Amino acid sequence: MSTLDPTYDHDSWPDTAMAVSTIYSPVIDLRSHDGFAVQAVWTGTPTGALSIECSSDAESPNDWDVVADTTVAIAGAAGSQVYNLREQNYSFARVKYVGSSGAGSIRANITKK
Repeated sequence: MSTLDPTYDHDSWPDTAMAVSTIYSPVIDLRSHDGFAVQAVWTGTPTGALSIECSSDAESPNDWDVVADTTVAIAGAAGSQVYNLREQNYSFARVKYVGSSGAGSIRANITKK
């Protein structure tokens, strides 16, 4: 039996349907963490773009911007993407998917340190 390293915090984005729409993961609270990693996995035949957005709002995130160099194209097939963002000073982050065609489902594991 394996155990998770107690020095890391773990979150997840459960399976969510992907379609011709914009969807977001739950907000990732980074106020007491130095960095985070996201492993997103999708199935089906979605076509669109995946990115990480951040907010530096103090308490409740309202203003979001895409983190530079995190946008990747999803081209109509199952796949995955790993992001490793170290020494980030954002208060909050989230995964964003903008679908243009196709369908599938996406989930993600998030590790914060």
